[in-house]
Order: sequence, then structure tokens, then C-alpha cells
Amino acid sequence: MSPVRQLSVALRVMAGLDMLAVAAMAAPWSWLAWAARLNGYEIGEAVPLVHYLTRTASGMYVVYGALLWFLSLRPVHHASVIRFLAWISVVHSVAVLAVDLTVGMPMFWCASEFGGHLAEAGILLFLLRRAEL
Repeated sequence: MSPVRQLSVALRVMAGLDMLAVAAMAAPWSWLAWAARLNGYEIGEAVPLVHYLTRTASGMYVVYGALLWFLSLRPVHHASVIRFLAWISVVHSVAVLAVDLTVGMPMFWCASEFGGHLAEAGILLFLLRRAEL
């Protein structure tokens, strides 16, 4: 498989994973509350801001996934945008880790979220370099 094809496939896999967040947009609140309890948190039904942030943050992951899918269609043409997103993802990873640690998220959450975003950025940068883009 050519390096450009590998980049396209990687973008599509990442897009698919990000677009799974559509489930959190549509899931009944009771399911999200159950998932929170599994992680040791209690979220109240009566807090509209929590509902709003949960749904819109999930929606942004879906939008980001759709963007990655679009970029995967012509990765050579969109190489500069892919590179920008990879580097901004590095910055975002550090910012999200700082937020996670500040608000007291569990260590497994901090590590997986930080590591996942950083790994995605690293894979994209590696594949861009390998494809000489």
C-alpha cells in the first residue's frame, strides 16, 4: 500500500472513531448518567448546561470526524490542512490534559485522552512525512 493510501486509510479510521460520538448525541440521558456512574461520577438530570455541553462536544467530534473523512478523499491536495490539524491536535492534547488534571478526572481518563489525541497527531505527521507531503 502506498504511503498516500496509508494516510487516506488512517484518516478514515480516525474519522470513523470520531464519528462514533454521534451515539452520545442521541443516547438517552439515563445511558450517559449510567456511563458516568461507571466512572465514579454522578451527573444530575436537572442541569441543562451539562446536557448542552455533552451533546455539543460530542457533535464537534462528529464534525471533526466528517472533516477527516473529507480530507481522506484527496490527502495530497489537503496535506497542509492535515498537517495543521495534526499540530493543533498536539497543542490541544496538552490543553485537554491540563483541564483533565485540574478538574480531577481519573488518571486512566487523562492518560487515554491525552495519549489518544497525541497518537493520532503523531500518526498523521509520520504518514505525511512518509508520503513526502
